[in-house]
Amino acid sequence: MSGTSLTAVNLKANGFINPFSTSGVSGITATLKTSASVTKESYTTASLTTLVPETLTAATITSDSTKQTVGQSGTTITISITTKSKLPADGKLAVKFPYWNANSPNPNQHMVESLSPNCVGTVNIASSPVCSYNQDSLLLTLTSIVSSEQAAGTTFTFTVDNIKNPIST
Repeated sequence: MSGTSLTAVNLKANGFINPFSTSGVSGITATLKTSASVTKESYTTASLTTLVPETLTAATITSDSTKQTVGQSGTTITISITTKSKLPADGKLAVKFPYWNANSPNPNQHMVESLSPNCVGTVNIASSPVCSYNQDSLLLTLTSIVSSEQAAGTTFTFTVDNIKNPIST
């Protein structure tokens, strides 16, 4: 392309598979390299606006009926999630919890009171999934949940312990 001025290049990605995810796609970089792998030009964009993350079809959370006191620690909740997309065998589920009470003198109290809460699969999830909580992202993540791909529209139900009852429902 010597001696030619180029103002725009349109790229087409054949066989690109939109991931089954509720996370947005970001940090996309296109790089033009020579046959010797020398970078001639590089462009990074914050996101791809044409890729839209999937959403859940339904989600419900219920608490242990014997522990209904506001702020009570050590309670167990049941979470049911119905997916819109299929879940691969190596898939994971993540649930973001809010802080317990944003208006309290200590607004950063976590509803999930353990970094390794006990999660038990009850419907369409392995009985002992790997369960972890990240205090920075507020995400409870379950891995090792299914042994084979699960169809879109499947409902997954599990319990989580070490939860502080919320201020309100």
